[in-house]
Amino acid sequence: MGIFDGIETEHLRDVYNELWAGRISPEKIVKTYWKHGDKSKDSENSFQLNFADQNIDRMNITKADKNKIYLGLNSFFKPLATDFERKYQDVCFASGNEYKEIMKLHSSSLCALLMFSSVSNDNPLVLELNVRGVRVNFKFTKVLFEYENKVINPNHPSSVDVVLVGENLITYKKAILFLESKFSEYLTITNQFKRLGAGYLDKPYCDEYYNDGFLKDLDIRFLRNTDNTLSVFSHEDKDGKKTSSYGFETISGKQTYLEGVKQLISHYIGITNFIRGNIVDKRKDALTPGDAEIYLGEILFDFKFEDAQNKLMTYTSYYQGLAKKLNNLRPNINVLDDVLKYSLFKKGNSNYLISDEIRKFYRLD
Repeated sequence: MGIFDGIETEHLRDVYNELWAGRISPEKIVKTYWKHGDKSKDSENSFQLNFADQNIDRMNITKADKNKIYLGLNSFFKPLATDFERKYQDVCFASGNEYKEIMKLHSSSLCALLMFSSVSNDNPLVLELNVRGVRVNFKFTKVLFEYENKVINPNHPSSVDVVLVGENLITYKKAILFLESKFSEYLTITNQFKRLGAGYLDKPYCDEYYNDGFLKDLDIRFLRNTDNTLSVFSHEDKDGKKTSSYGFETISGKQTYLEGVKQLISHYIGITNFIRGNIVDKRKDALTPGDAEIYLGEILFDFKFEDAQNKLMTYTSYYQGLAKKLNNLRPNINVLDDVLKYSLFKKGNSNYLISDEIRKFYRLD
C-alpha cells in the first residue's frame, strides 16, 4: 500500500499519487494536523512538508513560526526570487491564516507563490493570451500576491492570488493582469452553491450579474422555494457566528466548481472598484490603474488523470461563458477568453526561469 493510498477523498488521493508518490522521500512529509478543539486529529486528506530541522510543532503552528516556515520553504524549493521572503510574507500574512496552510503539499497558495515569485525585470514572464478573440503578447516584469480589492463590504475585500504587471507588446501600454489561481479546488464539484451573500442581490450587482437573464445564459438559476421566493440558507462558523445567504444551481444539473464562477464575478466587481480609484489594498502605492490596460483571468493546475481532465473541461466551458458575458459589460476590463494552465511552466515551454526543485515537485521537469 502506498503512503498516499489512505487519503479518503478520491480526487485528492489521485492528485497526491500523480505528483508525489515515489518522488518525495517519506521523511520529508508528515500528515497535516487538523486542529479543531476536542476533535483535533491527523488529517485523512492532507500531508505537509516536514521541516524537522526547523523544530516546527505541526500540532500548533502559530505566527511565531513564520521565519521557520520561510527557512524551510527556501531550503526545500530554492526559489530564484531575490525577494522571496517578502513575497512569502504577503501570501501568508497579508490577511487570514494562510501560514497554517502553506506547507500542505496541495496548497494552492504555495503553488502560486513558487511559480510566480521569480517574475522580475531580469526574469520576465512572456505570455501569449487570447483576449476578446485576439492573440496578444505580454511581457510581465513585476508580481504582487494576495492583492485586495473592495467588492461589497470594504471590511471583507476580495484577495486576488496573483497580480502581474508588465507591458502589452503590441500596444506598448502598461498591462495589469489579475489572476485567480486554483490547484485542486476545481476538482470539488456540485450542481448547487449556497453561499451567495445577501449584498450581491442589492443594486447595482443584481442589475448586472445576479439576475435571471445573466445567469440563464451561463446555465445557472437561483435556488427558489415552491412559491418562487429565493431560498435562504443559514450558516454557523466555528465561533458560533450565524449568517444567511442565497444560492444558485446549474439548470442542466451538471456538476462543476460553481464557487469559482461566483469568485470570478467578485473579482470583476473588485477590479471595477480598483479602476474607479476605490483602492483598499495596504500596498496602494505599489499598484494604481493609471492608463494601464486591465485584464482578469484564472489559472488552474492541469492534472493528467482522467477525472481531473473531465472536470477541467467542464469548468473551462463555464469559465468561457462567463468571460464572454463579462466582456460585454465594460470595454476597460478584459477577461481572458480561456483559463490558463500551470503546464505553461513546464520546462521548455518558455524562457521564464524557476528552480529545478519547484519543477520536479510539480512534475513540470
